[in-house]
Parts: sequence; C-alpha cells; structure tokens
Amino acid sequence: MNTSEPLLSVRDAVKHFRGGGRTVHALNGVSLSIAPGESVGLVGESGSGKTTLGRLILRLEQATSGSVVFDGHDVTTWREGRMRRLRPSVQMVFQSPYASLNPRMKIGALIEEPLKLHTALSKEDRKKEVRALASRVALSEVLLERHVNQASGGQLQRASIARAIATKPKLLVLDEPTSSLDLSVRAEILSLLSSLKEEHGMAMLFISHDLDTVHAICDRVCVMYLGRIVETGSRDAIFRAPLHPYTRTLLSAQLSADPRVRRERMPILGEPPSPLRLPPGCGFAARCPIAEPACTTKAIALTAKAEGDHAVACIKT
Repeated sequence: MNTSEPLLSVRDAVKHFRGGGRTVHALNGVSLSIAPGESVGLVGESGSGKTTLGRLILRLEQATSGSVVFDGHDVTTWREGRMRRLRPSVQMVFQSPYASLNPRMKIGALIEEPLKLHTALSKEDRKKEVRALASRVALSEVLLERHVNQASGGQLQRASIARAIATKPKLLVLDEPTSSLDLSVRAEILSLLSSLKEEHGMAMLFISHDLDTVHAICDRVCVMYLGRIVETGSRDAIFRAPLHPYTRTLLSAQLSADPRVRRERMPILGEPPSPLRLPPGCGFAARCPIAEPACTTKAIALTAKAEGDHAVACIKT
C-alpha cells in the first residue's frame, strides 16, 4: 500500500435522484480516499450505492453535494470539455461487457478507440499497441477481427480491460467485473488484474458483493449500507475482526472457497429501509441484533479505532 497523498479523495458525497415528485437518497455523505497504487474494495448489498459512487467518481453522475478530488484537482464542477482531458487517467470496467461494448464494432476497433481519442499515435502505431494490449490480457489476435456477438463473456471482459488500460490510467474503477463469469475465467481475470496492478502501479476501486474476490485482490475494504460507509479498514482488519454488525452478517453469508472453513450464519432481520425515506440514526438499526434505543435517534459518524486505519459507524463497538 502506498502511503503518499491520496490519488482520489471523495468528501461527503451526496447523490439524490429526483423524479415523479420523489427523491431517492442514493449516497448520503460518503467519504473515501485511494492512494496511488492502492486497491480498495467497495462491498455491500445490491442497492447500497456502490455503483452510483463509482459513476460519480468518473463524473458519469453529478454529485448533489460534496467533492471529488482526483490527482490534486477538484473535478466536482468541471465541464465535460475539461473532464475529457482527465479521462485517460481514470477509466472504468463495467459489469457487463455485452452492455458496455458497441456490438457494431470489431473488438480490435473497440480497444483502439481510446487510443484514437486520447493519443497522437499514428494508425500503424495504434494497431501495434492494440496487438500488444491483446497479448497483455491474453486475448488472441484472431478475436480482434470479430464482433462482440462472436466472443465469450470472458474474452469480452479481457477486451474491456485492454480498452480501459490502453491510456495507462492512474485509477481503474471496476464494477462487478467478474460477477457474470464462471469460476475458472473469474480466477484468470483476477490474476490479470493483480498483475496489472503490480506492473503498472494502477490504483483500483473494486466494486463487488463477492467478499472472497475482494479478499483476493484488495488492500483495503469499505463496507456500504444504505448510501453510507459503515466500516472501513485494511483487508485483514475487516476479514479477521469485523466491527459493524452489518459487516459480520455479510461475512457470515459468504460461502468460502475453502471447504474446511465453517462460518456461523448471522441472518439479517427484516428488509432494508427505503432510500425514499431515510430513517434517523443508524440505517441498520431496525435489522440489527444488538441495536439499542440510541441507535434509532442519534446520528452515528464513522469513527476511527485504535487499530490503524480501522473505522466504524456503530455506537456499540
């Protein structure tokens, strides 16, 4: 882990979606930072705000309030023209390559596209770079002449990664990049991402609900619930000594790849509150087995613990 100044710093990010007279509170004061070369896992149930945060960082969504500082620049209010100059430095790999890749283009042209937009390379040099990128992600050159519907999910995700790293970004945001892949292909993609991180020093924000995958690739973990980060710490701190009751339930529900590991199940009670109407106090209080009356009324901030950078938003820990 790099301990220098943060490459990315998100502070008190709020995102509301308004429509039909209703307001969805997707993000509710999220703060996180990522150092150069660091990989951070962002985990939580579906609907917790993980993808919204990833899109906000790339300015695919505009924050309602708060700030996003990337590489020393507050990009929160930058217009698209100015953001375009920054985009080579921060790229995203989406969950579904079938949805994110243009089916009318050949795979080689898809990988070449960011080189055309963001570099001054000649056509011949771009073609050489595309072949080098394909080789780097173990993608056959034969596939470069095929269309999206002529490749498998694993091959397309490799193409997505090649396309994302073409401009040598400082930060790669990955939104469930292995969730649609079978286990063998998933292991290959994770190995590829780990190699890229080591070789190029790219920072990564790895969005996932798969805790075993996060454990395999991330240095630090942030746990999200109802649009807030409720616990954050090093990988070992989160997996060996989780503090928040929600983190404990997530870990207990995760099937381990090691058949010798037996985790005590801790079922979550009830349903999560509606993001249309946030409850006062802790959003997890109504489902928490150790909640007390103060949990439902008192705003609970993320508080650092004595053990390194481990922090939790819970008055009971």
